[in-house]
Amino acid sequence: MLGVTTLTPNTQHARDLVVGIAQDVSAILSSFAGGLNDPNGPVSNKTALGRDSAYLDSATRKANELADELSNIQHEATAHDGR
Repeated sequence: MLGVTTLTPNTQHARDLVVGIAQDVSAILSSFAGGLNDPNGPVSNKTALGRDSAYLDSATRKANELADELSNIQHEATAHDGR
């Protein structure tokens, strides 16, 4: 079947992490949709700021995990190629 790619578990996990990071960043960006002076935005609202801080922490954890996963994928590819 053309165009079908089977993802390894590590590659699927890396993909999921990238999607998760994008979702976290999107949520942060959405909180600024009303502009910097929006009373419900993170500049003026401590609850919104805390929520965005949690999204940033989540994205950071996922980015660190992604770096490890990409290293594992590279190591497996190198081992598979016999290098």
